[in-house]
This record gives sequence, C-alpha cells and structure tokens, in this order.
Amino acid sequence: MKKFTLFFIFFYFFFNIEGNAFSAELSTKKKLTRKEITNEWLKNKTVTNLKLLGFVYRLEFNTTTEDSVQYYLSKSTESGSVRVICFVDPKKTICRLP
Repeated sequence: MKKFTLFFIFFYFFFNIEGNAFSAELSTKKKLTRKEITNEWLKNKTVTNLKLLGFVYRLEFNTTTEDSVQYYLSKSTESGSVRVICFVDPKKTICRLP
C-alpha cells in the first residue's frame, strides 16, 4: 500500500508539473490575431488547448449526442472575434471554423 501511495504521488506531481509547463509555454507566445486562426492552425488542437489560449465557451451552448459533444468556443482578438466549433468523440477531436 505504501508503494502504491508513493507511486500515485509521484505521478500526480509529474503530470501536474508537465501540465503547468505546457500552459506556461502557451501563455508566453505572442497574442493571436484573427488571420492566424485558420482551419489548418486548428488541425491538431483540443478544447483544452484552446481554453489555455484564451478561448471561452458556455456550457448551455454545448450539443451532445450519444457518443460525441460539440463545443462552440469564441475568442476576442484585437482584430475582431473568432468562433470555433469542436467536435469531440472518444477517439478524436476536430476543431474548425464555422
């Protein structure tokens, strides 16, 4: 039991540090403009990545089906606002511009 507890604590701190490093990396990058946010840029992004970059969503606008969720995210930039739709299912996430 003691080994399991130490193992759990180690992995908790390891992944917590990795997560903080990832968010710090995203927050130190330059501010995004509306022109930079394209379908190609969104290709491998997840909802969590977009939230860390300052995108917001409201839970009452989410659409759910039996095996997927649609998130409608938005972000205000200096050059205007951007809206993004993310389709999330258990195997993958697809984010794109509407």
